[in-house]
Amino acid sequence: MSDPTAKASCEVIAALCEEEEAIAVYSASTGAAQAQVFRGSASARTALVSLHDRYLLAPHRTKPAITVWEWGRETPAHTCYVAERLTCLCADSTGAYVVGGSPSGSLYLWLAETGEFLCSWRAHYRPVTRVAFLQGELVLVTAAEDALVHAWSLADVLCARSGVSGDAEPLATWSEHSLPVTGLCCSRAGGAGSLVASSSLDHTCRVWRLGRAKALCAVSCPSPLLCCCLDGQEQRVYAGGRCGSVFEVSLTGAGAGEAGRVTRTLRGHAGAVTSVGCCADGGTLVSSSEDGSVFLWNRSSGERVRAIERDHPVRFADVVQVRWPRAEAAVGARGAQPAPTLRPLKKYKPAPGEQECGVGVTALPDGEVDRVLGALRGGAAGGGSAREAEAAGGDGQAEELAAMREELRAAKEELGRVREEHGRTKDKLSEAQGKLLDFLQSKNALV
Repeated sequence: MSDPTAKASCEVIAALCEEEEAIAVYSASTGAAQAQVFRGSASARTALVSLHDRYLLAPHRTKPAITVWEWGRETPAHTCYVAERLTCLCADSTGAYVVGGSPSGSLYLWLAETGEFLCSWRAHYRPVTRVAFLQGELVLVTAAEDALVHAWSLADVLCARSGVSGDAEPLATWSEHSLPVTGLCCSRAGGAGSLVASSSLDHTCRVWRLGRAKALCAVSCPSPLLCCCLDGQEQRVYAGGRCGSVFEVSLTGAGAGEAGRVTRTLRGHAGAVTSVGCCADGGTLVSSSEDGSVFLWNRSSGERVRAIERDHPVRFADVVQVRWPRAEAAVGARGAQPAPTLRPLKKYKPAPGEQECGVGVTALPDGEVDRVLGALRGGAAGGGSAREAEAAGGDGQAEELAAMREELRAAKEELGRVREEHGRTKDKLSEAQGKLLDFLQSKNALV
């Protein structure tokens, strides 16, 4: 096996082998196995996140936890228990934020450097399948089994959860898929012209633009699709099918009549394609399969150039940049800024009433309130005059205070009733939307 520590930073393929509970690492240029193996990785099938070229994160497959490894170590650096089991995970391009999607349709947001939990919000009605950030933008794109794709502004989400504004609304919602969305990929260019590609069990791959409500193109494939990716030049989309083929979709070539249709099919996997991704050089495509293989393809010729074979299904493979510890120490010795240390992500445990008021408030007993008010009045009027004021107006002030308390109690009860009614209405709406989606999906399955 080669020694990866000889390089300061390199590109590798991290392959998740579910039955072995391990993540194997291979060179993205040669396909050679590396000495690095991550143990204890009972990870979800669609989530491997690289942070600062130093850490690898993955949500646990069965537990409400996120496992964190550091390159150069086999055993996890942290096991972070969170509020709910996660199905997918992503980080923004700067490594500042980490977002996880859950089976309940909720999203969870952390500040990566400190591990601080920022907020959670309900984004979908069904389990979230994919999450991805637009490159260089604090815009999050999410997809789920409810066949919807949403784009969210993190600024709007944080303002809404802090009480500055109302409930967060998506920047865009795309609803043209008719079955669960299985793959999601965002372009590297930011701004309103950013592209988003999605794949679905409805056999279609669709490409969206952030500023438009309708898909730029929708391509039908001969198989349900499980994953997709955009190439670096944003000229092609690659979608992996349940049949074992990878379909190439051209976004250019309108003059030749090739735009928006399958221009090439890459065959070779014997099982369903579980992931596709492009290397940084732009010339190599990586695909993994349930048959235990990871293939490296030449994108220009469409030929398979290398094959990695495993004894067990490969549930997910990703192309990531790595900064190895030995090389990082040398970089630090030369005076360069080392990668930040990642602290464990915190679990959200709100105290009773914390979400309502936003800050901690210490309540005084009723007798203590009267004593403090009397002391304040005494300080304002002087010692003797305070006693006279208390003797003259004590009964009226006590009655006024009791009336204020009664009004406050009534207001709290009314607020509680309104919240209960709002919760029942939301539950009814979710149930109705779920039934509608079930009906549409069963109808499409029959067709």
